[in-house]
Amino acid sequence: MQGGAGVTAVVVDRWPLVRLGLSGVLAKDGIAVVGEAAKLSEGLLLVRLRSAGLLLIGSPLDGLSPSVVRSARHDAHPPKVLVLVAPGAPAGQVTGLFAAGADALLVASVGPEELADALARIARGQRVVGPELGLGGPDEPEAPEPPEPAFESDAGTLTAKELEVLGLLCQGHSNKQIARALYVSDATVKTHLQHIYVKLDVQSRFGALTRAGELGLLR
Repeated sequence: MQGGAGVTAVVVDRWPLVRLGLSGVLAKDGIAVVGEAAKLSEGLLLVRLRSAGLLLIGSPLDGLSPSVVRSARHDAHPPKVLVLVAPGAPAGQVTGLFAAGADALLVASVGPEELADALARIARGQRVVGPELGLGGPDEPEAPEPPEPAFESDAGTLTAKELEVLGLLCQGHSNKQIARALYVSDATVKTHLQHIYVKLDVQSRFGALTRAGELGLLR
């Protein structure tokens, strides 16, 4: 993390050698590791006890829990949360962790330079999702055409159905899953998503979740 001097971190992973390696990468960026844990629940407790500014999560014994990430981000002094996700992780897991408030999601096979870059970016207030973990997928709709006048509006004009689609998207559902949940066709879901993208002024699932979070639409 650029300018990481004075920043403290807690590292969570089931394997001691992995924790040691991650701690070494952080040390090179001037980040002091003040706690290590094998379980995510234990790591969260250490963050609170030691007022750590960063929670780095690898492969915890108790699994990756969006609820724990959400809990960390809602502390009075929330740490930055960086999660290393297993290659091939379900899109729903990635989306759930992002919606829970993770500042960075990277594939676990990421190299030291990419990890350092992500740390620098979240230190500047950015959110990061590694390209290998794209929140889209084969059923991701094309970028919307230039908006028609009827959709030149803000999030306040999202319809009830669009908010319902957005909520299911936040939960990590694919287009097909949303269609089944709402008893509509895949094409109808894509249309709703295109309208949501236009109204939120974004181009993708990632952008929609980010903007919805900023506007307080994710509950």
